[in-house]
Amino acid sequence: MSLPSRPSPFFKDDVATWLERFGHIAAANNWKPEDWARLIPAFLDGQALAVFSRMPGADKADFKKIKSALLAAFRSPPQLAMTAFQTRSLLPDESLD
Repeated sequence: MSLPSRPSPFFKDDVATWLERFGHIAAANNWKPEDWARLIPAFLDGQALAVFSRMPGADKADFKKIKSALLAAFRSPPQLAMTAFQTRSLLPDESLD
Protein backbone atom coordinates (compact mmCIF):
# COMPACT_ATOMS: atom_id res chain seq x y z
CA MET A 1 0.00 0.00 0.00
CA SER A 2 1.31 3.40 -0.96
CA LEU A 3 0.74 6.30 1.42
CA PRO A 4 0.92 9.95 0.45
CA SER A 5 4.34 11.21 1.41
CA ARG A 6 3.19 14.79 1.86
CA PRO A 7 -0.02 16.80 1.95
CA SER A 8 -1.15 18.84 -1.00
CA PRO A 9 -0.59 22.59 -0.65
CA PHE A 10 -3.31 24.57 1.06
CA PHE A 11 -4.17 28.07 -0.01
CA LYS A 12 -7.87 28.79 0.53
CA ASP A 13 -10.54 26.07 0.56
CA ASP A 14 -11.74 23.94 3.49
CA VAL A 15 -9.03 24.56 6.07
CA ALA A 16 -10.50 22.25 8.71
CA THR A 17 -10.46 19.26 6.34
CA TRP A 18 -6.98 20.15 5.09
CA LEU A 19 -5.61 20.40 8.64
CA GLU A 20 -7.15 17.04 9.50
CA ARG A 21 -5.57 15.51 6.39
CA PHE A 22 -2.23 17.14 7.29
CA GLY A 23 -2.40 15.45 10.70
CA HIS A 24 -3.16 12.04 9.17
CA ILE A 25 -0.36 12.33 6.64
CA ALA A 26 2.05 13.59 9.29
CA ALA A 27 1.21 10.59 11.48
CA ALA A 28 1.53 8.18 8.53
CA ASN A 29 4.99 9.61 7.84
CA ASN A 30 5.95 9.37 11.53
CA TRP A 31 6.45 13.12 11.78
CA LYS A 32 6.66 14.10 15.43
CA PRO A 33 3.90 16.54 16.50
CA GLU A 34 6.56 18.88 17.86
CA ASP A 35 7.90 19.20 14.28
CA TRP A 36 4.54 20.01 12.65
CA ALA A 37 4.91 23.77 13.15
CA ARG A 38 8.27 23.66 11.37
CA LEU A 39 6.89 21.54 8.50
CA ILE A 40 3.47 23.11 7.82
CA PRO A 41 4.72 26.35 6.16
CA ALA A 42 6.16 24.27 3.31
CA PHE A 43 2.60 23.22 2.44
CA LEU A 44 0.95 26.64 2.66
CA ASP A 45 0.43 28.85 -0.36
CA GLY A 46 -1.35 32.08 -1.27
CA GLN A 47 -3.55 33.54 1.45
CA ALA A 48 -2.73 30.72 3.88
CA LEU A 49 0.98 31.48 3.61
CA ALA A 50 0.19 35.18 4.10
CA VAL A 51 -1.71 34.36 7.32
CA PHE A 52 1.28 32.37 8.56
CA SER A 53 3.75 35.09 7.53
CA ARG A 54 1.85 37.74 9.52
CA MET A 55 1.97 35.69 12.73
CA PRO A 56 4.39 36.76 15.49
CA GLY A 57 7.66 34.82 15.42
CA ALA A 58 7.04 32.83 18.61
CA ASP A 59 3.56 31.80 17.41
CA LYS A 60 5.05 30.35 14.21
CA ALA A 61 6.75 27.70 16.36
CA ASP A 62 3.44 26.56 17.92
CA PHE A 63 1.31 24.27 15.72
CA LYS A 64 -1.82 24.91 17.79
CA LYS A 65 -1.47 28.66 17.24
CA ILE A 66 -0.87 28.17 13.52
CA LYS A 67 -3.94 25.94 13.31
CA SER A 68 -6.04 28.48 15.21
CA ALA A 69 -4.87 31.34 12.98
CA LEU A 70 -5.69 29.40 9.81
CA LEU A 71 -9.10 28.31 11.12
CA ALA A 72 -9.94 31.89 12.10
CA ALA A 73 -8.79 33.31 8.77
CA PHE A 74 -10.68 30.80 6.62
CA ARG A 75 -13.77 30.15 8.70
CA SER A 76 -16.76 30.30 6.39
CA PRO A 77 -20.20 31.63 7.38
CA PRO A 78 -21.70 28.09 7.64
CA GLN A 79 -18.92 27.16 10.06
CA LEU A 80 -19.62 30.30 12.08
CA ALA A 81 -23.33 29.47 12.15
CA MET A 82 -22.62 25.89 13.26
CA THR A 83 -20.30 27.11 16.02
CA ALA A 84 -22.96 29.56 17.21
CA PHE A 85 -25.55 26.77 17.17
CA GLN A 86 -23.32 24.34 19.07
CA THR A 87 -22.41 26.88 21.75
CA ARG A 88 -25.89 28.39 22.16
CA SER A 89 -27.60 27.92 25.49
CA LEU A 90 -31.11 28.69 26.65
CA LEU A 91 -31.38 32.16 28.19
CA PRO A 92 -33.24 32.61 31.50
CA ASP A 93 -36.27 34.25 29.85
CA GLU A 94 -36.53 31.67 27.02
CA SER A 95 -38.39 28.38 26.85
CA LEU A 96 -38.32 25.41 24.49
CA ASP A 97 -42.00 25.96 23.61
